[in-house]
Parts: sequence; structure tokens; C-alpha cells
Amino acid sequence: MNVLLVDDSELIRQLAAKYIQLEGYVPLAASGATQALEILKNNSVDLILMDVEMPHMNGFELTRVIRQTMPHWIPIIFLTSKTEDKFLVEGIESGGDDYIYKPINEVILTSKLKAMARIVEIKLKLDEANEKLSQLTQTDSLTGLINRRGMKSILKRLWKNSLSTDEHFSVVFLDIDYFKSYNDGYGHQAGDKCLEDIAQIIAHNIRKDSDMAVRYGGEEFLLILPHTNIEGSLKVVNSIRNKINETALEHKHRPDDIPHITVSFGISSSILANNISELLQQADIAMYKAKELGRNTFFNYEDLQ
Repeated sequence: MNVLLVDDSELIRQLAAKYIQLEGYVPLAASGATQALEILKNNSVDLILMDVEMPHMNGFELTRVIRQTMPHWIPIIFLTSKTEDKFLVEGIESGGDDYIYKPINEVILTSKLKAMARIVEIKLKLDEANEKLSQLTQTDSLTGLINRRGMKSILKRLWKNSLSTDEHFSVVFLDIDYFKSYNDGYGHQAGDKCLEDIAQIIAHNIRKDSDMAVRYGGEEFLLILPHTNIEGSLKVVNSIRNKINETALEHKHRPDDIPHITVSFGISSSILANNISELLQQADIAMYKAKELGRNTFFNYEDLQ
């Protein structure tokens, strides 16, 4: 556990740091607000011991700044020689969690450290559980790909970034050709297995460090390709299309003469659209244009302009 100690007295910093180290924790010392905020910016801090009376910015003021600027909660214990009730009230209202009165008593300080360490451990476990829950709510249970809920948050972030940086991205709709006849002919269990297989092919043929694959619904998928223009999208599409054709998942119930699963693709770019809804609509139109062209192919919305 990293403990940030903020106090303008070097003697108190040294004494408290000694007690912190004896308990097996790591002390990070700051003489005032400027140093404290710099440490918080560049280090992971689990607990703050905050002097109340400091020049330039007192502990209550610094605590308010921390509460307003830090994205997560860090427990803050005030160090003070003032015992009046009004100081206790102000400390809690400013965002503090506890008090230790000066001069610092080793037994009291170490007891507070142990108590806060337990709270920090519980918080970490809760954060991990919430992260796992968030991942579950944004993941399609059948294919393991991102679901539409997760897609929306990703597209919002990318669109906002494209407006501020002119860094555009592309999207690609993929639809399995004649999937209804596949389900009717082989059954829904086989249909689910087909969706899983196609999802795996998609996932293995995109850049794992940046590209994202979405189970959009039914037999339809969506690729989100950051920092990618139309030309780059075509390379991804061809890689997936070739792999699907190479895998040749049997589909003898389709009405044409192709005996295996194929996919149609529709491509658009954020540079062509005014908003996210329009971007998705463009890719969807392009995908249905690919269907009209005979399926097992792709179409770029830009070619309709």
C-alpha cells in the first residue's frame, strides 16, 4: 500500500514515514499541495495522511481539489493539533474520512493504517468485480464478441476523438449469406455453432491491439477499425472473406451453387458521415448493395457518392 504523507513539517514527515515503513507500507512524502498533486499524478496512491495547517493551501482546500480532480476515491486521514468540533465538521465536509491528532502516536497511527488497508483491499475487490460485471454486460454470450451495448460506448468515444483530432475510423457490416436457410436446414443448434465459428474467424483476422468485432444481432456482425481508411478496411475485409471461403463451412441448403458459408460486407468511414447513426446506416446500405451484387463480396459506400 502506497501512503502519501502531506505535511509542511519535515520532522513529522520523517516520523510518520518511519511508522509507515515499519508496517510494511511505502511512504510518499510531500511538503505541500504542489508536491502532493504531482505525486498523485504520477503514482498509485492508496491512502493520504493530510496535515490540516499548511501555507498557501491548507489540508481542507487540498482535499477538495483532490476530490474534484481524482477519478477514484482515496481515503484521506487528517493530521491536526486542533480538537474543536468545528474543525472535525469542516474536515468531513471537505471530503476527509478520519482524524489523527498531533503529536502523532505510533499505536494510533499504525492502527489507522491497518484499518484503512483493509478498506483499500475491499475496494480493490469491489473494483475487480465491477470490472468483470461491466465486461459481461458488454459481451455477447454466444460468440464472446462485443455486444451492441459495448459497441455504442466505443463508437461514441471514437467519434468524439475524430471531431477533435481528425483521426477517422471505418466500420464494416458483415452478414452471413442465406443464414435463414442454414438454420432451417441444419437446425438452430448448428446455426449457433456456425455463428461461433464465423466470430472466431473474424476475431483472428483483425488487429488485436486496436480493431474491435461486434455481434450486432442475428447473423450480422460489425467491425470497428480505428485509424483506418477505406483502403485499410478493404485489406481487413479481404482477409476475413478469404479465410471464411477457405474454411468452407458446409451450407448445402442455399439456393445458389456455392456449397459453403459466405459473407457479404458493407464498408463506410467516419469521414463520409455526419454522425454515428448515419455512419452505421451507410455501412448497412453498402452491405445490402453487396447482397444485390451476388453475395460473397463487399461494397464500399463511397462508391455510391
